[in-house]
Amino acid sequence: MTFNPNNDDQKLIDDYLANTLDAAGQAVLEDRLRSSNQLRAFFVEYCALDTNLQLLLRSQKSLASSLGQLECNDDQRVAKKSFKSPWWWAIAASLLLVVTAAIWWSAPRSSAAVAWILNAQNCDWNQTSVARGQFVKNQIIEIERGLLEIGFDSQARVLVEGPAKMTILSGRRVQLLAGNVAVKMPKGLSGFEVLTPNGRILDLGTEFGVSVSANGDVDVKVFDGEVMAFAGAAKVGQKLLQTQSAHLQNNQIELDPEREAIFVRQIVPPPVRVPHSFQLSFDSQPESFEQAALDQNGKSIGLQRLPGTGSAFENR
Repeated sequence: MTFNPNNDDQKLIDDYLANTLDAAGQAVLEDRLRSSNQLRAFFVEYCALDTNLQLLLRSQKSLASSLGQLECNDDQRVAKKSFKSPWWWAIAASLLLVVTAAIWWSAPRSSAAVAWILNAQNCDWNQTSVARGQFVKNQIIEIERGLLEIGFDSQARVLVEGPAKMTILSGRRVQLLAGNVAVKMPKGLSGFEVLTPNGRILDLGTEFGVSVSANGDVDVKVFDGEVMAFAGAAKVGQKLLQTQSAHLQNNQIELDPEREAIFVRQIVPPPVRVPHSFQLSFDSQPESFEQAALDQNGKSIGLQRLPGTGSAFENR
């Protein structure tokens, strides 16, 4: 990692990984990633390193839990106590970190990547290649649950909603076998294509969603712009405009069906919860005694009345 981002870009990335980046900051980060190949490559490697460190932390916690369940005799207890000392954990963590970093940085980078991970939320997959943060041609992506946003070298963005199965055919084409995707192309660009078991959808400069059911039926929804929908292997397609939807089944296209699929179009960052603490004091009267709430003995209970209340009480 020879590229060093500026302080603003680094802060955006750190906030993103800490789940404290708001929607406006996320939009700024996405724009900067699109405009800089170096920053994009740095982002992928930096996110992967953060993931490895998180896995390392989890492995340490799991190891500590396992050790705590072992039954040792008197002689072993002495060794176990030394084994679990803070100094030992510090040394072990340092060694594991060095080994993990060495493996990561020495691993070959793929120059054939056509797409990379932009964002993910509650994603559940069992592919080590996904953790690398980049995808090559003909790579299959299977997601059990969660959301995965992928950026392509054609500048298209595809948001995959699990459970889903999709094959990346190139930087301009994917094959959706099951699940939902939402596709967005920047203004002025077009040509991204989604292949399905019952036809294909060609982007004409737009944002649209495609859903493939378990039996292979396809639903299409155009959010903005227009697309061309082709049923089966047909060479003549049906143009769909903004807000229109269609159902592809048995080599036929049904426009504006009554049933429409529901799509997730963006990953919304979880709300940032900042704890606030407030301590009530019953030791002294409030600054404004007239506004104080009193008990039956005329003593303050440490609370203030709302303005305009308590007028029915004497001497309150």
